[in-house]
Amino acid sequence: MTRYSWLRIALVGVVLGSLVLGSAHSLWANATPQSYTTSNGIILQAGAALPIYQFSRAAITRAATSDVAGRFGTFEPVGNSVPVFEDSYRGLPRFTTANTATDSLLSQFTATGGYFAYNVRDLEDDLDDNPVRDPNLNLLNARQLACDFLIFNNFTSSTNDVYLSNGDSLQGVRTPDTGACQDPSPYVATLIKGTGLDAAPGSQRDVIDELGVVVQVPLLMNQFGNTLPIPLGGPGGHISMLFRSTNSDDLGPTLDPGTPGLAAVSMPFFDRRFNFLRTAPAVDIAKLRSEVEQRVRAIYPTASVVNVPLPALIYMVGEPGVPQRAFEPMLEFQGASAIVNGETVILKSFVLPAVEGGAGGFGPSVQITGPANASKFTPGTLTTLSGSIGAGTAPYTYTWQLDDGTPLGNPTALPAAGNVSAQVRLPVIAKDAGPSSVTVILHVEDADGAQREALVSLSPTVVPQIYTPLLRSAGSSTANSNAAPAASAAPGVPLAAVNYRFGSEMASDYAPFGVSNPGDLPGVVPDVNGLRNGLRNYGWGERFFWSNSGVWERDWRDCSLGGSDCTYGVDRADLAYYAGHGSAGGLNPSNTNFDSGFFNGTNARFQSVRWAMFSSCQTLRVSFTTAPNEPIRRWLNAFQGAHMLLGFNSNMADVAFGGPLVDNMRIPSFLGLVEFPWAQLSIRAAWVKTAFDMNVGKPAYIYATSSTVNPVNNKLPKGGDPLLPRPFPVNHYYWVWWECADTNPDGGLCQF
Repeated sequence: MTRYSWLRIALVGVVLGSLVLGSAHSLWANATPQSYTTSNGIILQAGAALPIYQFSRAAITRAATSDVAGRFGTFEPVGNSVPVFEDSYRGLPRFTTANTATDSLLSQFTATGGYFAYNVRDLEDDLDDNPVRDPNLNLLNARQLACDFLIFNNFTSSTNDVYLSNGDSLQGVRTPDTGACQDPSPYVATLIKGTGLDAAPGSQRDVIDELGVVVQVPLLMNQFGNTLPIPLGGPGGHISMLFRSTNSDDLGPTLDPGTPGLAAVSMPFFDRRFNFLRTAPAVDIAKLRSEVEQRVRAIYPTASVVNVPLPALIYMVGEPGVPQRAFEPMLEFQGASAIVNGETVILKSFVLPAVEGGAGGFGPSVQITGPANASKFTPGTLTTLSGSIGAGTAPYTYTWQLDDGTPLGNPTALPAAGNVSAQVRLPVIAKDAGPSSVTVILHVEDADGAQREALVSLSPTVVPQIYTPLLRSAGSSTANSNAAPAASAAPGVPLAAVNYRFGSEMASDYAPFGVSNPGDLPGVVPDVNGLRNGLRNYGWGERFFWSNSGVWERDWRDCSLGGSDCTYGVDRADLAYYAGHGSAGGLNPSNTNFDSGFFNGTNARFQSVRWAMFSSCQTLRVSFTTAPNEPIRRWLNAFQGAHMLLGFNSNMADVAFGGPLVDNMRIPSFLGLVEFPWAQLSIRAAWVKTAFDMNVGKPAYIYATSSTVNPVNNKLPKGGDPLLPRPFPVNHYYWVWWECADTNPDGGLCQF
């Protein structure tokens, strides 16, 4: 079965037309096939003609960036033009205006026209000894301020139309009707909260502080006279604003003098234009949902309960720094879950095309015809890969690659449907004296920009060299030690100069491996690879990388508890990153053959790891259950020298999070020559900003302090920077989270 890899390189989107008015909002085909109601109220019939569009790339120049910046009063220095700096993001220019007087930046991407703006200092969450900016945050006021900001700065009209940079309205795209900014507002406002706990046994939780408000403004497609608009989704389909104050008399930092407390703005959809391409028949949603449920049961065969909610029909839009061509209908499955051994596994939100593929549909059909899935290959010899590509729109461009994104050859053009092949030498990955499987992917993009792929999982016949880990004594206290096995250095960086090392685990292909499951996570691949490339380019050494069948629960479990975190696991690096499915207070790796498919945070004892990062659902859940059972508190024992853990309080979308995260953590530089240390965000602020910019979920983080060390404002060091002191022994814990509108006592679903 072809896998839909819209998340691997560029997220794609959806546009819906042909909505027929009536008591129910329906998409009708010529006949009367089975219909199905989506979670956002659309009655969609199998075979209905859904339109597909293509984005055209916006022409962004330095002057255009200055025009956008000029809409914010704080970016207009008196008597001088706004300085504009240029750097590169994913191979394309990005322009940034920087106001050093106000510590504010605005970056616009030439790939799409979208942009982000933020105040460096005001993006930090106030906690510990800092006073709260506004102790009386008001959600109603925040929504009012957001609406006024959009209208007064000519981003939207009073009738909710979205404007392009030239002042024209973007036909068919609008924000929800606010009644000229009157209450009740359809905008979604979320409180940012923080609290803490003394490390002494029996301590009571600190008072909960309200630290800010995030306002999310949905974008809606309303073409062809539709009376029930369909929302845009994904990293690019929103407008978001972050406020540190909702008091109209506040005189603190702000991005706009007429909008008090405005700390950050995310407008990734700004200036995007698109045109109609053609239509394709809608899928049978009932059949697709049943298939998804079967696949989830295959991933978790011992699950007592599997829940696959109704999908939503949405328009999915990619992040602004990545070019996007195909703009096709998608069905988003959000909140799918399974109960395994009493723990609730939360699947990342995933999307599947709302239109049929193959002949008469949209997008190429892709198959790997050899070797067969789960077969063997001989290390050191050439392995022949064979596949077939058809349907869609020729010509095609295809690439053979490994599951870590490593290409097994250059992109190759195929002028017409047909067979493809390659001869490659596959790597052998050994772990714990045993081989791990290797995933091979055939990735295809057709002339319309539709991206599809197929995959197989292969195992080596033998392991050429036995893996012998450098052991650390189980249970030893090494909180102040940085001794570790040798690691690979960044390109061009002497190994001796590397003080900081990272490791990552990528759970993208869930068992049964090599089968295109709807529960698989294609977005995890560019997520982890973006982080790896970013940190290596920043001078960090790489300690380990495990993927799919090599991702084990006991990698995270402390050696003193029967785990292997100190041998071939995660507690050998300064930064550990996990991307995959998660649970409230834990992780759900892809491999269920080693001890357990669930890692409980109570079993973590991080002595080398300084920063652990979880690109997964609800791993740092704040659900206000009985205090000791609150999921985020499961991680308290992890702080045996660790500085901070970062994750999500809510569900999380399957997006390429890691690359933008490193981009937000590093020192900003332009043309690779000029650095701006004053503009570097703390690690926690970078995590929050990335989640905010990409609209992927409600972030959370937890950190520990000692009597002499507070890591709250740690910034990402370069690989050769001096080692930071560790907060150990711990005297206090603090955690910050974005609140869920649907938070409930049993720690249930918290959507993003």
